[in-house]
Amino acid sequence: MTPAERFNEVLRYTKTNVKTLSERLGYARPQGLYDVAAGRTKNISQDLARKIVTAFPEISQAWLLSGEGEMIWAKPPRAERDEEPLVLTGAAKQLVVNMSVTLSQQEANIARLAAMVDRLTGGETAQAKKGITG
Repeated sequence: MTPAERFNEVLRYTKTNVKTLSERLGYARPQGLYDVAAGRTKNISQDLARKIVTAFPEISQAWLLSGEGEMIWAKPPRAERDEEPLVLTGAAKQLVVNMSVTLSQQEANIARLAAMVDRLTGGETAQAKKGITG
C-alpha cells in the first residue's frame, strides 16, 4: 500500500476530508495533506504521522510510516484502556527511583547554576525573567 493509499485510508476511517483533518491536526493550510493524498508527496512524514496518532491513538504509527502491520491496534494504547495502573517491581522500580533521584539532583544543580549566573551578572538574569528593565 502506498503512502497516499494509507493516508486516504485514514481519511475513510476518520470519516473526514483533507481540509477538516488538516484543521484538526493543527495545520494552517491543507495543501501539504492534499499533496500526500494525491501521491505528490512520496512519504508520510514523521511529523504528520505523530500528529495523526496524537489525534487518533488507535491508529498505528508504524503502519502509517511503513505500511507494515494493521492500521488499527488490536487493543487501544494503554491510556485508552480501563485497566489497573501499572505496578513496578524489582529492577524496574529501582530504575524509576534512581531516575527520580538523578532528576532531583539535576534540578538542584540547575537552581544553583542559575543563582551563580544571577550573582555574576548582578541579578540581570532574574530581572529579565521578571520583566524588569533598567
